[in-house]
Amino acid sequence: MPNPSIQASRPTERRWAHLLSTVLFIAAIAFAAAAVYFYFTEDDSPDGPPRPVAEAGRNQFANVVEGLSDAGLEAKPGRYSAEANQLTQPGQTIEVEGQNLFVFIYPDADGAAAVADREADAADLDPATLDLASKSAERPLSDGDELHVFQNSNVIAVLVGGDDDLVGTVQDVINSLP
Repeated sequence: MPNPSIQASRPTERRWAHLLSTVLFIAAIAFAAAAVYFYFTEDDSPDGPPRPVAEAGRNQFANVVEGLSDAGLEAKPGRYSAEANQLTQPGQTIEVEGQNLFVFIYPDADGAAAVADREADAADLDPATLDLASKSAERPLSDGDELHVFQNSNVIAVLVGGDDDLVGTVQDVINSLP
């Protein structure tokens, strides 16, 4: 004959198991609902952290690229660096609307000193005799195209070729640097 105390405890154990199963099922539904809610309400803009603002005379390569992009130009970092026969700083390439823009940045902890260094280096800068060279370029950097030189703050930019609209937009961007 079966023991009555064992039979009485089995329905209680089943009740607890059923209750635990129900609670876990409800929790799983709640987590799934929360995941769906966060998926559809999450701000998925690619902005990331706020862009740092350059101080006067302390512009960096990224500031120039962002300025060109903000002006509506297709601008991306180029593949090689450049040296100019009339400038002391090495240049970096930005491909702007299919043209090469060489950016020479004069760094200094003091923005005023960086601007003074740029001004001293560019005092007798002559675009007609400016020669751009690169050890890694497969072709001449200027290809006989006209060179357009812009300078402001701690930046000198040399645009190789380009139509009047591109020249004007690049000049506006360089002139707007702090």
